Amino acid sequence: MRVLGVDPGLVHCGWAVLEDGKTIAVGTLVPPAVEKHTINTTLAYLIPELDKIVGQYFPTAAAVEQVAWYGTRKRITLPLSHVAGAIVGLLLARGITTYLLLANMKTAKVRRRKAWDEHQYDAVVLAKVIHDYNVAEDAGDNSYLQKRSAVGQRRIIARPNAHGKRSKRDRAG
Repeated sequence: MRVLGVDPGLVHCGWAVLEDGKTIAVGTLVPPAVEKHTINTTLAYLIPELDKIVGQYFPTAAAVEQVAWYGTRKRITLPLSHVAGAIVGLLLARGITTYLLLANMKTAKVRRRKAWDEHQYDAVVLAKVIHDYNVAEDAGDNSYLQKRSAVGQRRIIARPNAHGKRSKRDRAG
């Protein structure tokens, strides 16, 4: 299983690809220097770059950190949510099962490497949570799934079945 993790940002967007639970690629996308980073300039840079990454690594699942407002920095929340939404849209358009995870759901144990910045590390942790969740689900490990019950409810599937309904496994809860 190959999983893409994305930590969206207006100035720094971390990404990581895991294959069978091992990190095979990490990076941070930083739009070219401009006076002010707007949603338009950020998306004009990020979406084609992420599309190249998807085309290079062909992930089967993806995890994107969901934007939430916790009572501070309200001004940044809406633009950042637009960036996260555009990333999810790209992934769904490419047919990739995508999970939106809140920051407090990044609970996987990952040893941090010195070369990784915080955005890359967050992307690795997001991808690891989804990898571990899917491995446990495929193995029928209910004890692991109960601890991670909210993860399955955050799955978004791009393709309905022949009857226009999602299968039981693909329901987002």
